Amino acid sequence: MKTEIMASWEFMIFKIFLILALLPLSFINEAKAEGASDHSFFNKKTLSIMAGGTAATLLTYTTRKHYSAPLERNWGSQKPLGKYSRYGDYMGQLVPNALYIGEQLLFARPEGYRRSEHMFLATLYSALFTNVLKYTVREKRPSSNSKTSFPSGHTTTAFAFASVVSIHHPWYIGVPAYALATFVGVSRVNDKKHFIHDVLFGATIGTTFGYGTYYASGERYKVDKVSNFFVLPLIGKDVGGVVFNYSY
Repeated sequence: MKTEIMASWEFMIFKIFLILALLPLSFINEAKAEGASDHSFFNKKTLSIMAGGTAATLLTYTTRKHYSAPLERNWGSQKPLGKYSRYGDYMGQLVPNALYIGEQLLFARPEGYRRSEHMFLATLYSALFTNVLKYTVREKRPSSNSKTSFPSGHTTTAFAFASVVSIHHPWYIGVPAYALATFVGVSRVNDKKHFIHDVLFGATIGTTFGYGTYYASGERYKVDKVSNFFVLPLIGKDVGGVVFNYSY
């Protein structure tokens, strides 16, 4: 009985924070009517990202008994990513974010300074927001007693990385960046470190801050998309590393 009461309270807290996350959506109609400024964090694009991600998270959580929970159990027992899941863990620990900042500072001046600053701030703010939620919601992890499951920090920073890369670089660089971020999120479920709704909301936070910090900067981060230099992780059989490409 006590366990059921605690579970109901945790569920109530979870719903409250999702509702709070949805509050900015009240500005959507106003933004449409008055014309949302592209130079603000909460514009139509970031609000749409937040709305879609929050709705997906809430739907996944409220229906998890029938849909996501069986999938989580299957992935947790079958481990479809096998030994490659460890690369998802590595890539979710700020590795691509740090590499991007470094190569932009070294090889892409002067625009690289602004792109590296954008990556740093998007990663920092999204990680801080995620950690505030972790220690407020206090959701228990699938495979331990640690109450820091919601949302996924690895997925948050991975999608912050992907969104910044997609903003500043052509689609053929942005798509692999999002694929990498998705791989990070899947690996967290594969390793029983997070639930699917943790990953979904982490992706929402990372993407929202990636675009939000871009628009909030005004014209500061608005530079031409470039493809002269990029860095991507290399994952293969019994090998791992980083691929650098530089053209001039």
